[in-house]
Amino acid sequence: MGLTIYFRFEFEGNEEEVKDKLLKVRDKAKELGFAKVEDELWRVDYSRKDKREKTDKGYRWAKIQYELLDETKEEARKYKGYIINLWAGPGCEPTNIGLVSKDGVHWIGEAFTKTQYAENFLRCHLLVIFILDYIEELGFLKEVCDEGEFWETRDLNRLADNINASTALIMSVLETLRDVGHKIKSPIDECENFMIVEKEIKKERSNRNIGR
Repeated sequence: MGLTIYFRFEFEGNEEEVKDKLLKVRDKAKELGFAKVEDELWRVDYSRKDKREKTDKGYRWAKIQYELLDETKEEARKYKGYIINLWAGPGCEPTNIGLVSKDGVHWIGEAFTKTQYAENFLRCHLLVIFILDYIEELGFLKEVCDEGEFWETRDLNRLADNINASTALIMSVLETLRDVGHKIKSPIDECENFMIVEKEIKKERSNRNIGR
């Protein structure tokens, strides 16, 4: 539960072209100022389980995100691909950008990033949007669904309305559950993200023009 950005990718080309595009995404993420950018591409193979899944939680989650659950198990095992792992900042979910294919020509992928509980919500949310802008320039972005509606509108007031409403709703649900005796801990206890546009917009405009 919490404000999230969903994204889908499609690309036709060979394996080297895929790796080249994802490495460009990596370099752009570093330029934009993501808090952490994985240097290596994660190669995923759904025909088998690998040892890294047991020891690396970030890798395991990235691989899970790109599993094709609408395929039969037999077909899903034929997929292989690459993922680059990005992290906008503390409290934000990782942003896993990947493409998988079973024929080495037609590549697809979809994942999401929850920004609701980021310590610096506005910065993290905009970083994810900006990297998706760049992926659109690279030609393999298929679709974006931003629950903050910033992707569609480029309106910080709309984003503020949505994060404020989401925060208020989550807090209300938690308070109701706690009132009837449930002991619940939530990330929102440490990150109650309410956004005031007049103050925040000045900070982010110095980093990048928010208009498309």
